[in-house]
Amino acid sequence: MAALQAFIEAEGTSAVARSYVCADGFRLGIWVHNMRSRYHRGALSESQIAVLQRAGIQWRVLDVGERRDGAVQALRAYRIEHNALPPVGYVTAEGLALGAWLQAMRHRARAGSNSALAILEALDVPLWEREHEAQWLAGMESLRRYIEAFGDTRVPLRWRDAAGFRLGRWVNSRRADAAAGRLSPYRRDALIEVGFEFVLGPSSHSQARKQREDQHFQERVRELVAFVDQYGHAKVPVRYVTADGTQLGRWAVRQRRERNAGRLDPARVSRLEDLGFAWSLRSPST
Repeated sequence: MAALQAFIEAEGTSAVARSYVCADGFRLGIWVHNMRSRYHRGALSESQIAVLQRAGIQWRVLDVGERRDGAVQALRAYRIEHNALPPVGYVTAEGLALGAWLQAMRHRARAGSNSALAILEALDVPLWEREHEAQWLAGMESLRRYIEAFGDTRVPLRWRDAAGFRLGRWVNSRRADAAAGRLSPYRRDALIEVGFEFVLGPSSHSQARKQREDQHFQERVRELVAFVDQYGHAKVPVRYVTADGTQLGRWAVRQRRERNAGRLDPARVSRLEDLGFAWSLRSPST
């Protein structure tokens, strides 16, 4: 059973060739053939039949075309009923390991199989799906409640709902998925339906924050100008504190760190360099 389950997970089917032998030497093909023969003779117990069917065994071996067509039809029916893709362990009432089949098709397509890629494209199935269905449904429900309460989808990054769901991170991940092309069409449609903003433009809140940051920067620059006037250079010591109690030295350290990481606005870099701001306090080597 362990060998059969591993095969189904890897191949998406229980159609094991009779000559198939596992890496450890177990003759899985013959074993599966014997199980089918015993089933048709009525020689399997009900518990054995149940275990094999849960694993996804197919009692009648179909050819490649029949297996593919059956899986495609089953997947379409599942999506119509659930508006989702089946989980990896899902098995149809007929014993088709549909979830494992879909996983195998994605693996083959990502490995370069044109036939697998064509099937997935025809079914409008993405190669990557980062999020399990239960998590997706929980995120959508939490987002709807947020929209009802606040009227938009601009969820703060650290926001959690009353149940503790990290909606801010979930929303941020969905925007990243959309930007990278990882969001399936049906999930994109579901987000569009609730008015989801895939790209956040400037809001009154963000503009007010930028104004505060600009004002803070200009205040520190005025203090830096005073420092230069007094000491004749812009190498502010790390522990330097102004007469008003401003920790100008620590502010200077942050500017150096932000600039070295490429996050400091070029206009701010230029303004500081006009004052002779030192991007490093280390003395040049001689």
